[in-house]
Amino acid sequence: MAIKKIGYDKINKTVCGITFDTELQAKTHLPGAGPADECDSNWVILDFDHDPTVDYLTALELNADGTALVNPFAGKTIDEQVALVEKRDSDTKIKKLKGQLKHQVKIIAKDKIQELKWKIDRAKDIDALNGNNDALRAAYQEREDIRVKSNAADTAIEALATLDEVYAYDPKKAF
Repeated sequence: MAIKKIGYDKINKTVCGITFDTELQAKTHLPGAGPADECDSNWVILDFDHDPTVDYLTALELNADGTALVNPFAGKTIDEQVALVEKRDSDTKIKKLKGQLKHQVKIIAKDKIQELKWKIDRAKDIDALNGNNDALRAAYQEREDIRVKSNAADTAIEALATLDEVYAYDPKKAF
């Protein structure tokens, strides 16, 4: 085992896949290295007692204090760590993509509700002429139906379990 310098990307929450012997080496090779041998400010360089036979480098994470690297899968074999890292990465990607899908659903719902504005204005006119509120109630029900479909789409998105399912989901079909 040897103390190594490892770059940690604070934005993507992952380590650089290479260890370095010195901080200067790390700064020179990490993204954003410039003439002053300074790496991009998204990176932090930390010491880690790395034994490649025990710790799968990509498994390392920043500790809760943000001051050191830890292996959340310590004690597992390298093969087990690889599988756990792949699952962690897949779960992270699924979560991110689900959030994007939900945002798309909200945008579609908002657009569809805005498209109903003319119907609501027209329904008010019709109801004023007819002396009731039947047309306005129907227009408002259309708007509520869009909200119900949006909520159902959110529930369906949350139930997606694999990347293939997430990729296959089309938010436009929810409406």
